Amino acid sequence: MTTSERKFIGFSRKVFWAIFLSCLGILMVSMLLASKIFSSRILEEYQDRYSSLSSLIGENIRETEESAERTMLNSALLVRSLDEHGILSTAELKALAQKTSVTHIFIIDQEGQFIRSTNEDPGLIPNLFSFCPDYKNRLNSHGAIIDATPIIQPHPEPNPFKFLIIPNSAGDRLISVGLRVDFLSSSLKRFQQQDPNIQAIEIYSPRGGLLGRFGPKEVELLGDRLEEIPQMDFDLLETDDALLYSQWTASNHRDCCQCKTSGDVRNGHYDYLIRTQVSKAALIEAQNSLFVVLCILGLFSVLISLVLARLISTRLVTRLKMLHRQVGANLNNNSGLEPLDESGSDELSDLSRSFNELLRQREKHQKDQVELERLKKEEELSSLAAQVSHDVQSPVSTLRMLGKEIQPRLKDEHREILEAVTNKLQEMTSALLRRYRGEREHEIRPIEDLASSIHRIVDEKRLEFAPRVNVLISVELDPELGGLAIPLSETELARVLSNLINNAVESCDDLPSAEVQVIGKLSTRTESVRIEVIDNGRGIPSELVPKLLSSGGTYKKAGHGFGLKHARSSLESIGGRLSLASAFPTGTKVSLRIPIRLRRELPEGFRQMVLIEDDKSVQKAWALQAAEMGIEFYSAESETEIPFNRISKDAEIYVDGHLAEGRSGVDVCKKLYKLGYQKLYLASSDYRIKCPDYVVRVGKDFPFSRSA
Repeated sequence: MTTSERKFIGFSRKVFWAIFLSCLGILMVSMLLASKIFSSRILEEYQDRYSSLSSLIGENIRETEESAERTMLNSALLVRSLDEHGILSTAELKALAQKTSVTHIFIIDQEGQFIRSTNEDPGLIPNLFSFCPDYKNRLNSHGAIIDATPIIQPHPEPNPFKFLIIPNSAGDRLISVGLRVDFLSSSLKRFQQQDPNIQAIEIYSPRGGLLGRFGPKEVELLGDRLEEIPQMDFDLLETDDALLYSQWTASNHRDCCQCKTSGDVRNGHYDYLIRTQVSKAALIEAQNSLFVVLCILGLFSVLISLVLARLISTRLVTRLKMLHRQVGANLNNNSGLEPLDESGSDELSDLSRSFNELLRQREKHQKDQVELERLKKEEELSSLAAQVSHDVQSPVSTLRMLGKEIQPRLKDEHREILEAVTNKLQEMTSALLRRYRGEREHEIRPIEDLASSIHRIVDEKRLEFAPRVNVLISVELDPELGGLAIPLSETELARVLSNLINNAVESCDDLPSAEVQVIGKLSTRTESVRIEVIDNGRGIPSELVPKLLSSGGTYKKAGHGFGLKHARSSLESIGGRLSLASAFPTGTKVSLRIPIRLRRELPEGFRQMVLIEDDKSVQKAWALQAAEMGIEFYSAESETEIPFNRISKDAEIYVDGHLAEGRSGVDVCKKLYKLGYQKLYLASSDYRIKCPDYVVRVGKDFPFSRSA
């Protein structure tokens, strides 16, 4: 096993455990959250269920009381009808109580003393009016008033009862019927039979006295008073094995006189406190079931984490091994680096694409280096050719001039030899210059200091015509031309001016002296430079001017150079113009208009500008200057990355001439023009590109002045 294989195995294990523990942790946290949520929901539903049940129990108690009161009233009315024939005996009352399903029947005289009782000695019962003085008013009412109590704790009776009192027909006695609280047993047991989780239902008086504890099998009527009485209408108390629901519910007789007299009221009323004891067995069982389900899911989570960790780590390490092999093969490949496999959409695919992009950049850099070396050599050869041509040109001109002077004194054969040698030397220097400069005509190196370039060109021409003492070449330039850049190379400008100066000098061959003026002026209105070459020669007939500009003809005995047609084509290719004015036979003026792009002041209200440029350094430079001027600036390598939904139709849009992947900036301008954008600029130093009329050609410099 190699070292790299051992490293990959160790890396694979690390990746496996990292993914496994991450997946397991995420799944476990999700399960814990789910457990908490579902457990809380189970408890909430359980509590809500029995909270609603407590309200149903309260309603059931009131309904059962109403039914019991009807039974008690029937019993009391039966006693009253029999009482019209005289006071019934205790035995008769017991028989009636058993017959009418009531617990007690009492007869009370008009003084409030109990004179009959079915279950106890009436003499032991306190005066009725001591329980409620208002009962005395029930006498002499001839049966029109019926009094009923809720379930209360009477004295000295230990068991809770419900009482109903009516007067007899004569109005001199009161009949009282009592029903013990266990009349509620049958109705409350139905709740317990329907839901075995209900362990007990307890009813308390407002002061906490037990009115009855109803279990599934037995009923307790005696018990301790509650030590802490709930103040809220609803309260829930949880113990280890049960839930205690306490709820206050209104009785059928909240304003009971006997209750108020005894002080057993809550907020001035007699209400029942119903406490339902519910077993937590079903709740615990549901929670245990949830726990079992979560444990099973936990096991599945472990298995899922193992499978995911295995799959992901295997895929990742396999891809890494493949990349490692490809990179190793590249390093051992003497023929060069090969691109990596870019298939897929994961991070490793992105890494492969980045590596391949690095290879492409490396290859491009190597090609650029080779091209740079080639251009450097060509530059050296071009400079050498220019120097040789320049050095040879003057002697050749001198030789040609001297040849003209001595031609009359030479024999014909000598004259032909001299002329052939002179022409051969001229042809050799021209051919040398054409070879090394002609090959580079496609390269555009715009002039950065127009004034200096013009002075250099004129100085060369002065040197060329130095043997001719009658030739005067003067220069007059605006100071603003110093440091001014134009979209024309110095080589091309030299060709044009040199040709025009040659033409001007040769037009004065028949004159005592040749005076040539080179004048340069800057026009900020037209954003152009005007260069004029004026001579005092014989001029050109007006009918020949169009031919000279169009077909490239000549009006001189022996011309050399590129001609006016070439000069005109060079200027028109950058948006310039050449014009000729001649007064035959007094002189000629040739005017060159060369466009420039001056930095403008920031227009008032200008808000947005866009730069589409694949050079990040240009983007950053423009962005900094735009930020300083408070301009809302957008830049990108492609128009598809610009949010044009936020770009106003009044925004200025600058597009590089040559974009990435061979895309044309002019095509982008055409596309934007169709979308309604009118202010379009081609930000390119390549002035060979032909633009539509609606696209303004500019350079790479930021278009606005910082002083704006």
